[in-house]
Amino acid sequence: RDVMIGAMREVLKLSELEGTGLTEKDFKEYLKIIDELNPKGMPSMRQDRLAKRPTEVESFAGTVIDKAASFGLNVPFNEKLYRQVRQFEGEYLK
Repeated sequence: RDVMIGAMREVLKLSELEGTGLTEKDFKEYLKIIDELNPKGMPSMRQDRLAKRPTEVESFAGTVIDKAASFGLNVPFNEKLYRQVRQFEGEYLK
């Protein structure tokens, strides 16, 4: 949860730099949605991993990393998630 929140905060900062309009209110509303999800549910990336399919990590963390670089913004949480997902994808995607 801490890594997810860290990654979301990085996106919030990136949005501020890009002027795309995400706010603290958006952040809190999204956390509320997540908190209301069934704890026995499974995120799509986890489902992809179990099925040994490519994930959407490039669309999410990869995009954040690329856009952040253009602003000189450090995004360690998104970089960590990106590396971890690419590592396990490398174990089954050849």
